[in-house]
Amino acid sequence: MKASPVIKVLQGLCLVLYGLGLAAQLGLWTGEGAVLCLRASLAMLAVHVLELAWARRWLALHPGPRWVSVLLTVLFGVLHWWPLKVRASQVPDRHGA
Repeated sequence: MKASPVIKVLQGLCLVLYGLGLAAQLGLWTGEGAVLCLRASLAMLAVHVLELAWARRWLALHPGPRWVSVLLTVLFGVLHWWPLKVRASQVPDRHGA
């Protein structure tokens, strides 16, 4: 199942925010906007780390190694694990219920 274009765009925006936050942290970008982007990127990473506990059962459904799924969740949060959850809910029940 391919990720939708919307998810890919949102993931790209996450990476842009992380890049801006990194530039601010390294002193390559200064000012109020830099501080805002740094704080936003750190807050987003913190929320995504908290999502690991919430979404751990769906992270196991990722076809690759578990550490890759954890890394993708830390970077993208719900944009990574929600499609896994949706895909799992579309699988028919084995017991016929």
